[in-house]
Amino acid sequence: MKSTIHVFGHDDTFDSDSIRQYIESDIFDDGYDRRYRHNLKNNDAKIIVLSHAGEAYGHFEITGWEEPTDDDIEAWPKTKRVYIVSKSHSYEMPVNLQDLGITQIRFGKPIDADTLRKIQKRAGKVTMHQPAVV
Repeated sequence: MKSTIHVFGHDDTFDSDSIRQYIESDIFDDGYDRRYRHNLKNNDAKIIVLSHAGEAYGHFEITGWEEPTDDDIEAWPKTKRVYIVSKSHSYEMPVNLQDLGITQIRFGKPIDADTLRKIQKRAGKVTMHQPAVV
């Protein structure tokens, strides 16, 4: 069975501060509107761990995916798949993925639920975020 948890790297799109802000709030704001644009097509992703420079900063819970719209491609021309985010979880401390044997994530890396639990344990406090109710 294919993993439904994937680690995606973001070395070219974020730095350590902006990836935190993206996970905690930006993904739910008007500019993104819960639409996580990515250049890989891992249709089975239910959880996506977001990393930068080999460290995990949080993860998204995914409710589904769509093909990109013209607006998605205009916002980020590399978009191949749009994942719909229901909740995000930010980590108090970045987690070094190499310490857990997770390397070569440039094109995404599937992990199992036990590995996600290890990441969360090393992260300290994990804070859940949701879109504001209007």
